[in-house]
Amino acid sequence: MSNISRKYIDDHKKSVHTADSFGRALIEQILSESIQKIGTEEAQSVNVDVKFKIEAFEPATCLRVCANINGVEVCYHVNM
Repeated sequence: MSNISRKYIDDHKKSVHTADSFGRALIEQILSESIQKIGTEEAQSVNVDVKFKIEAFEPATCLRVCANINGVEVCYHVNM
């Protein structure tokens, strides 16, 4: 049996989403960041910066799509 590490667990934690749950997690993080930005004030709108990363993922037929919102990363596996 192989050993597991923090990185191994973290890598798998990033891939637990379905397309629906990825969308919900993404929106949740955007709303949380909006709350942080607006604080106790009111505004007509709030801008939230989101960085997307798409990368090949093993096996070679998979892609991982990750969104990073203020250091919180939400990822989704796209399988062929």
